[in-house]
This record gives sequence, structure tokens and C-alpha cells, in this order.
Amino acid sequence: MAPMKALLAGTAIVMALPATAQTVAPRQADVPTPQVEAVPEPEQEAAQASEEQAADIVVTGSRIRGAAPVGSSVIAVGREDFTATAAVSTAELFRDVPQAINIGVNETNRGAQGGAGNITYVNSVNLRGIGPNATLTLLNGHRLPGSGTGGAYQDTSIVPLLALQRVEIVADGASAIYGSDAVAGVVNLIMRRDLDGVEASARAGVADNYNTRQLGLAVGKRWSTGQIMLAFEHSYHSALSGLDRDYIVADQRPFGGPDFRVITCNPGTIVAGGVNYAIPVGGVTQATAGRLVAGTTNRCDLGRFSDVIPQIEKNGAVATFSQEILPGVRITGDGFWYKRDFVRNIQSTAQALTVPSTNAFFVRPAGSTANTQNVQYFFGPELGNSLPYDGGSESYQGTVALQVDIAAGWKGEVSGSFGYNKDEAFNYGVNAPALTAALASSNPATAFNPYGGGNSQAVIDAIGNFTALAAIGRTKQTQVQAKLDGPLIGLPGGDVRLALGGEYNRIIVHNGTYTGPNGRLTGTIFDLGRSFTSGYAELLVPIFGAANARPGLQRLEVNVAGRLDSYSDVGDTWNPKVGVSYAPVRGVTFRGTYGTSFRAPGLGSLVSTNPSLTVQNFADPTSPTGFTQGYAWSEGNLGLSPETATTWTAGVDLAPRGGLEGFDANITYFNVKYEGQISSLLGDLSVLQRSALFSDFIIRNPSAAFVQDLTSRLPIRGVPLANPAVIVDARPANLGITETDGIDFVARYRVPVGAGAIQLGLNGIYYFKFDVAQTPSAPILDRLDFVNYPVEYRLRGNVGWESGGFRATSYINHIPSYRNDTVNPVQRIDSWTTVDLDLSYTFGDLDHPFLKGATLNLNATNLFDRDPPYAALAPSPNQSGGFDVQQHNPLGRLITAGMSLKF
Repeated sequence: MAPMKALLAGTAIVMALPATAQTVAPRQADVPTPQVEAVPEPEQEAAQASEEQAADIVVTGSRIRGAAPVGSSVIAVGREDFTATAAVSTAELFRDVPQAINIGVNETNRGAQGGAGNITYVNSVNLRGIGPNATLTLLNGHRLPGSGTGGAYQDTSIVPLLALQRVEIVADGASAIYGSDAVAGVVNLIMRRDLDGVEASARAGVADNYNTRQLGLAVGKRWSTGQIMLAFEHSYHSALSGLDRDYIVADQRPFGGPDFRVITCNPGTIVAGGVNYAIPVGGVTQATAGRLVAGTTNRCDLGRFSDVIPQIEKNGAVATFSQEILPGVRITGDGFWYKRDFVRNIQSTAQALTVPSTNAFFVRPAGSTANTQNVQYFFGPELGNSLPYDGGSESYQGTVALQVDIAAGWKGEVSGSFGYNKDEAFNYGVNAPALTAALASSNPATAFNPYGGGNSQAVIDAIGNFTALAAIGRTKQTQVQAKLDGPLIGLPGGDVRLALGGEYNRIIVHNGTYTGPNGRLTGTIFDLGRSFTSGYAELLVPIFGAANARPGLQRLEVNVAGRLDSYSDVGDTWNPKVGVSYAPVRGVTFRGTYGTSFRAPGLGSLVSTNPSLTVQNFADPTSPTGFTQGYAWSEGNLGLSPETATTWTAGVDLAPRGGLEGFDANITYFNVKYEGQISSLLGDLSVLQRSALFSDFIIRNPSAAFVQDLTSRLPIRGVPLANPAVIVDARPANLGITETDGIDFVARYRVPVGAGAIQLGLNGIYYFKFDVAQTPSAPILDRLDFVNYPVEYRLRGNVGWESGGFRATSYINHIPSYRNDTVNPVQRIDSWTTVDLDLSYTFGDLDHPFLKGATLNLNATNLFDRDPPYAALAPSPNQSGGFDVQQHNPLGRLITAGMSLKF
């Protein structure tokens, strides 16, 4: 019991806040106990049963039944909100939450905060921009199997919208409650258990050169002692190509920006003896070498051949059940199956080719004596301007729990779950050994001609028959949990309640990479594994409540929690949390929390399953061409330790009585210091544009001995470079520090008018600072309002009208201007304001089998079709040129129509 006693050692008291969302069950301790016993009428029995059920609800952020997390606010999105929006997947719900920042791991972002490693297009939530891996996603309070080929991500799209009852978000450190990853907060996906009948839904949407659809069916049955629900959903959206948006360009001089066009073109550019010679249209031979002009280059825009958004198709099935098998004994369970397939067209291979004089088509410019030259080349004519990058994910998980009423209000629960995830990604390219041989061949029938004029189909087939990367991952997760909770003693303010629990988790990851000619791939599969055991305790002390309230002390609650996690590979970590709620008068509550959190290193960071040197074209402001070709150096690091964070919050809830009935608001100050963040520059092609930040990781003009040491033990992804100009150290390490603070705020006002009501609302986030250090010894730098980091604030306001079954709501979204320091001088990116419109109508109790309870909705996202503001960003596989995909949506006006039917 010593560890549990240590866990209960509370240390600090700060102001705290209860849940604010309407869909979160109220605390039963606030309901006065009736003094007179009476025989209940049937309606009273139903209400009493509803109250008892609410008392058994476990709200995200607390392990104590019926208790909202003391000191932390809960953002809840319920079924009514799902049906009113244009979302066709769970991940899209978070686009409307300002605290969820679109930086990191999602299907449109492939740059900062780990997004470059998201090669299977997982959708994760990034609360407050602290990092997608710092937000824990749960399903009914249980961990999900890791997504991605290394099992490092958590996918919010894993459960169909039709199967969700609500989504709860706690934007506060919660490792004392849930363990690893809950640094910035927790997202809990809660499945439906109330469906009694059949519900079907269908939606379709269209934007310029883009379309989306969703179909779903759910069947449920409830009886006096249990329930069952089955649901299936299909969703799809098409790809959006860079060719489909005029503002996605490399030559940005018309916008007042740089020319980011590359010289790896077709026709290409010869580099002989350090002199550039543009190959003329139609090609060049030794006989026409006089057409070559020294000091000239060909430039082209290849980035537009890549998709901004991949094509994604999803299918998912869900089941839930519960049954009381004996009085006070209940068995519950849930399970899901999910499959996602994607195709993203990316630009074909483009790089510098080393051509020896033995090449049958070798062209020596006039005055050149070099026997080896480089040709900057694009393989579009041979392989097509774009190549498909495809793959997918498949997951399933099942959970069974036994709940027992013990005595005196205590309940016990034991649960077990098993989850499995399979991710695969396939990237195609040039067969480097075949190309090297063809470049050296003196036979015109087998030689590759990079000087224009075409190549034989046999040569094209030989160099194009190649899988550059086949990444395959399998993740298995086993969880066993046990919990006891109930009242300890009675106080005048209510019952002191305690929750005690323990967990065991085992994670196994099988993953690796293959490469080689199609049909003859070779590679290695790694077997990685870890287990961890955990013990936690949470104590709720209601000092003042409804029974002993007095002027200035309507309610005062203190909550203390702690958790000990012991890992098989990275040691032990202990994390406490304390929260306080204080209500001086009804309708006003002050709140706050203090605690520590952690994130354990991912298995793929400890042991890399893809150690390699990857050929990359890095955007480089010091290069006359704007780009420098080099290697990204990737390996694992067994010396990693858990990331740690200290968080505290303070805030106030307002729900005034009297003349302002219908108004409620809350404001929360947050402060996070996040240290030892594991970072890697793999896939960050703009790192040379931020050399001052990453100088320790950039090796320019590496020595031949250093290059030889790396190439002798690591495979090379791409055509090997004779003399790499730069090597970027992309190995993971405990390097980063993030210090941020700011405020979240929500305000709502519902004003009855005649037979309907007007609704007004505003929510947003405002940062006071977002400071980052790349290493523990590096200076803390202000990164707020810069590309790849959060902007100073985000706002979403709404005004709506509802009457009967009709509901109309207009939303205004605003992102302020911010700075782009990847160019010199620093660019100011303009602010962006868009308007959304949601219209819906729900039929009443009509005597019609199809229209009773049916809902029709029409949604317009970016109603006025506003283009994103110009951003001087170079196109790359991770970033479309001309705008910032992390802050701005390239779809334009998206019109979605849908219907939901109940039977």
C-alpha cells in the first residue's frame, strides 16, 4: 500500500472549474436529499432511474462516478451537434474546436510536429498546439491500439460518427488519471448505448474538383436489463490536386514572393565543371552541343503535380452491449472494426544524376573537359508527372467489463481488452541500381538518355520497376484494468469519495521496411515490445455543498489524484494532480488545477525500423538555386527518457440567474512547461531555412570519412549522392522545450423570442506566449505567430435561430495575420476570415414511417469561397507552395447535404 499512500500525497491548492458543457451529467451531490419519503409515480420512477444512471456516468478527467473533473473544464460535443455539421468523420468534428490546432498528424499536414512521419494519413488531435502525441485519445475510457506503421499515433477517425454518443475533451494535463500521453489533455470517444430502433444517415458534399460522401446504418435494442447496438458507416472523399488551385504555385513573383521553381526539370540542366547549361527543348546531342549556353538553367514547377489532400475511403463497424446478469452485477462490452485506404499522387522523382562519359548519349559542352557531370533531371516523361503513393490501415478492438455493486455505494469493475492495428504504405520511384547501370552504359539500346530525345521502353521499364519504400507495421495491445470507487465518509458538504485502480498494458509492434524491384522486395521486420503496470488513486473532498452552503461558500471541493507508472524499458514515473472548485454564490465558480504529466518514448524512437540515409531536396536560402540536395540521417536512440510536463490552470465559470437566464461562459488560463520533448527532423525539408534554430543538426559539406562511415552501415533511399552537400541529423532525441500559456474562453447566450430562440456564441483561444528551445542548452525562442507554430489567437463565433424543428446557424471563423520567417525578409501572412452556414430541420412526431424524427441538413463551409492568404512557402512533398496548409483549408466553398432517418 506504500505506493498508493504516496500517490495520495497532495501538495498544492489552486482554483478549479467544473464541467461546462450541457451534455455532461450534473454532479449528484448538488441535488438536495428529499426529507419526505413518498411512493413514486411512473414518471417519477423514470426520472429517478435517469438520475441513478447519471450518477454512474464516468466523466472524462475523473475516475469517480458521477463527478466532473474538479478544476478542469469539459468540452462536450453530442449527437445533436454531429447531425448539424458538415462533418463526415469523427476527425472533422475537431475542426470547429479552436483548442484543436491543425498542426502535426492529420491527413492534410505533413510537416511540423511529427506530421512528416505520418505516412498513412492518421488523424490525431493536437490540443493547444503542444503536439499531437501529447494528446491522449480514449475509447470509452480505454486506450486505442496505436496507429501508423510504428504504432506511434492515435486515430480519432477510428469510430464512425453514427456510433458515437458524444465526444468529451479535457484540455488539461491528466497523466495522474490516465498515464502517458495526456500532457495537453484527453479526448474520449464515447459510444452509443441508448439507441432503440433503426437510424440511417447519408451525406454528400461537393467543392471545386472535390467531393465527399458518407452512408451509415445503426440498429439498437434496449430492454429493462440491457441493450445492444450495431452500426456500420462508409465515408469517402476524393483527392485535391495542386493543379486544381491557381494559388498553389512555385513561381510566386506575381504575389511579390520568391521564385521557388526547381532546376530538376525535363529538359534538365547540365552541371559540368561547376557551370550550368540549360538543355534546350527537344534535347541535345554531342553534334548539337553548340546550342548549350553557359550560365543558363531550366526551371519548372513540379510541386503542383502532388495532391494537397489524398483520396481516402473509410469503412467502420461498431457493436456495444450491456446486460445485468444478476442483481447488482452487470457485464458490458464494446468493439469496433475500421479500415482506411488512401491514394495520394505525388510528383515523380526529380534529382541530380551523375552521368559518366561512358554514357552512350554523353554530351560534353564546348570548353568542358569533365569526364563526369551532373544532370538535374525530372522523370516525368518516363514515369509520368506524378506517381501513386498508396496504402491503408485496418484496426479492431474488443473490450469486456464486469461491474459489481459491492456495498454501501461502492462499485467494482474489472475489464480486459485486446486491440490490433495494421498499417501499410507503398511509395514508388526509380530503381537506383538499374539507373546507375543505364547511365554508365555505352550501348544506345540499354543506356539512359538524360539529355532529351527519349528513351526506349525497355530502359524505362527497367528504371521504373521499383518500390522505393514499403512500410509495414502491426501493433497489438492488451489491457487489463481493475477499479474500486465509492464513498468513504460523510461530511456536511457531501460524501468524501475515493477511486482506486490498477492497470496492466502490453504493447507489441512488428514493423519494418522493404524496398527493391516490384515483386522482389527485400527488407527487415523488427519485433518491439513493452509492458507497463500502473496504480492510481483519486480522492474527492466536498467541504461545502448544498447541505451546508452559506453566504460566500455555496460550494468548495478539493480533488487529489496520483498515479505511478512502471515501464519495462524506460523506468518509473510518478505524477500527482490537485484541483479545487469554489463557488461563492450560485452561478459563479472559480477553479484551478496543478499537476505533472509525461509521455513515454515511442517504440519506434527507441529502435528505428527504418534506419537509413534518405536523399532529399532541402529548400535552402543560401543556395543560388534555392535548393540543396543531401541526406536525412535516421536511426533509433535507446537512450531516450520520458518527456515531462508541469501544468496548471485557473479559471471561472459564469451561469448567472435572473435576468441573464440562458447565458453561460467560462474562461481558463493555462500554463504548460513541457521538457525533454523527443524531436526529429526526418521529412522536414525546410530545416535549412531555419538554420539558426537547428544548427546542431545540420552538417554542411561533411567530410568524406564521415560520409563513408554512414553509407557503409546505413541503406540509402534514393539515388546515392557522390558528394552530399549537407546531412541533416534526423535521429530522435530528448531535445525540445516548450513553454506556453494563454486562455481558452467560451460564451453562449440563448434568448427566447416568440415561439423560438436566438442563440449567440463565441469560443476561442489566445496565447500569451509559445516559446520553444530546440535543445536543453539552446536559448528559448519566441515562436508564437510563426509558420509551423500556433497563431496568437483563433476565434469562432456563431449566431443562430431555432424554432420548432428548424435550426439555422451561421459561424464566423477568424485566423489573424502571422509571420513567415522561412524567407528573408520575414513575410507577414494576411489574416483570414471565413463564414460557415448550417441549416437543419427535424420533423416532429409525424405519423409516417420515414419522416418521424427525420432530420434534413444543408451545410456550407467557407460560404463565400475565400482563397487562403498568400504564404511564401516552397512546394515540397510535405507542403504545397503558395499557402500554409497548416492554418488554411484549400477546399474553398464546400456544400454538403444530408439526411438522418429514424425507424
